[in-house]
Amino acid sequence: MDPITHRIVVPCSTSAGLDSELSQHFGRCPYFAVVEVEAGEITSCRHIENPHGQNHVPGAVPALCVDLGADVLLCGGIGARAIGLFEQAGVAVSSQHSGTLRESIASHLSGDRKRPVPCKHDHPHSCGGES
Repeated sequence: MDPITHRIVVPCSTSAGLDSELSQHFGRCPYFAVVEVEAGEITSCRHIENPHGQNHVPGAVPALCVDLGADVLLCGGIGARAIGLFEQAGVAVSSQHSGTLRESIASHLSGDRKRPVPCKHDHPHSCGGES
């Protein structure tokens, strides 16, 4: 990343700062971390509750992230439609991340920019598969 400030949004399972676990299903995650990065260094990290977590509405989370000023989304699983909505809004998507927020951000900042791969929704979790 270049030396300008970036705002990275990451779906999280907990609100434990940089030790939060990345949520694999961004639309139904309980929290989003909003991480400010300047000159390759994390300058701030805050968590907000996902207002759409219990009542996921397609398109709502990309709009929320844009409202938060995000220019990057790091996530685990994500649907093809959501990838398109983020990209149309000018938010770069990097999927297939796992582990802690600290690990995912460090990986991204070191140049490991994972291309967005759509979740196929063929698993027994809450992103569209059978429960």
